[in-house]
Amino acid sequence: MDVIALLATLVFSCPNLDWSPIDHLETFAGQCAVTKAEWQAGRKAVPFEILVGGDCMDFCSPAGFANAVCQTLRTSPGGGALHAPVCSTWVFMSRGSTLRSPTRPLGRGDSQKVADGNLHVARCAVLCILAAAKGIFWLLEQPSTSIMETHPSFQKMLKIVHVRKLIFDMKDFGANTQKRTILYSSHEEVDDLLLHKHPRKRCHSKEMVIRYTDSSGKSRCKGGRDLKMSQTYPRERLA
Repeated sequence: MDVIALLATLVFSCPNLDWSPIDHLETFAGQCAVTKAEWQAGRKAVPFEILVGGDCMDFCSPAGFANAVCQTLRTSPGGGALHAPVCSTWVFMSRGSTLRSPTRPLGRGDSQKVADGNLHVARCAVLCILAAAKGIFWLLEQPSTSIMETHPSFQKMLKIVHVRKLIFDMKDFGANTQKRTILYSSHEEVDDLLLHKHPRKRCHSKEMVIRYTDSSGKSRCKGGRDLKMSQTYPRERLA
């Protein structure tokens, strides 16, 4: 906690930063579906996404992380924050190459993608602790097969912050695919999300996972052509 307090102090000391309050922060925002819903509702929200903001929103760079801390600190108490760190190295279909497991969550040490994934989680844990300290309603989202919660920094966060874990299907909120999903939250009220189900009567068949046999005869799997599209939240259900 001393390190987190020092980090917050250093960011506060930076000149010319915009400290006007915001209502919501969305990191790893992708298509910014949640941010756009917040805007539509008349609230002030900030999307944090490297494809939108470039280097200043690169979660792995010092400047990008300092910016993420700044956005967390300017989020008003009672506001919200959604974090959806990149899951690609944490889900079951990549573990053959990342070498992640519940007993070896940090995976292989010679992979930059794995190292970046580890850094994402450690820094998200810091933001969640800061948000909890400010009374911000935070959520962290992952696919159900992700073992991100086994990361040492995530485990340390669980000892500091009360965390609720909710598992549901995205199809129950208008998504085209079932996509079983986990939400970690600082508030038990996250369960109220289930009161707003609006399920699709029928999900379209999508190529999410491809199973194959490699040259050595070992069964393997990889992401299908439609996997990435399942990351997008069902926009019309968020407002």
